Amino acid sequence: MRISIVIPTKDREKSLIECVLSIKNQTFLPYEVLVIDDGEIKKETKIFLKKELEKKGIIFRYFKKEKPSLARSKNLGAKKSQGEIILFLDDDVVLEKDYLENLVKVWEREENNQKLAGVSGLMKNASRKSFFEKIFLKLFFLSSKKSWAILPWGYQVWNHEIKKEEKADWIPGGISSFRKEIFKEFQFKELQPGRTALEDLEFCWQIKKKGYFFIITPQAKLLHKEEMQGKEKAFISGFKEGYNRCLIFSLHAKKTFKNYLIFIIASFGWVLRQFLGSFWEPRYFFYHFFYGLGLIKGKIYFLKNSLHKKLQSKIIK
Repeated sequence: MRISIVIPTKDREKSLIECVLSIKNQTFLPYEVLVIDDGEIKKETKIFLKKELEKKGIIFRYFKKEKPSLARSKNLGAKKSQGEIILFLDDDVVLEKDYLENLVKVWEREENNQKLAGVSGLMKNASRKSFFEKIFLKLFFLSSKKSWAILPWGYQVWNHEIKKEEKADWIPGGISSFRKEIFKEFQFKELQPGRTALEDLEFCWQIKKKGYFFIITPQAKLLHKEEMQGKEKAFISGFKEGYNRCLIFSLHAKKTFKNYLIFIIASFGWVLRQFLGSFWEPRYFFYHFFYGLGLIKGKIYFLKNSLHKKLQSKIIK
């Protein structure tokens, strides 16, 4: 089984090198590593990465894009990949030595199950939800009995603390593997230009609606450093999530009164959580605060756009 690893990156050379070196030291080696660059990696860095990977017989391929877009980077990587399985990695993750080996074990066991679309591991440093936070999420319809669920009103649930393998409705885009065949039918949508938000949720919801499923294995673990360099400002990130959340609801959710009502309640809770996060994590006070403002602005902007389009269509008629 050949594994292609695709790493979309932007202005994080130090983290990218650390990520690639952790790939080089895997107990199961990939066939190739594709770096899709939305920034400007130095020539000497590319030479270094190529040499390090080739020491282990891993092919290194580099692609430079002009316009930053995480969705387009992933689609380009999928198109150019030669492996049967494509693993997408954020450029600021560091894999445990057996990360690939444990993903491959699941793929080999399920080789004949064509409805399995993707397999993911877990982030070992993901923040744990406190008892108060769990109650809060439940009150605002942001929780589920299922560890990795897409809720009918367009919000997702995740749990990096699971102890056994589970089926999932979705898997996080920066640590997950997919069948290459899937990309003949599905693509990551560019919901917003640049380093977008929720493209992994939208992609998985497309696939789930066609009867496919995903698997999360706790045996595969990595460290996600959440590097701030190269990251968009909090307000912009919040704006994109707010807008994209509404867009994803409009694309995939069933338009029932219940779903509309709970979407509004959940959205209010999610914004409130950001503002409360300013006090739970004082060192990130300004990030949470401006992210919350961005969420509000994104949702308002989506509603204004939707109303404007409806009015235009009525005028044309």
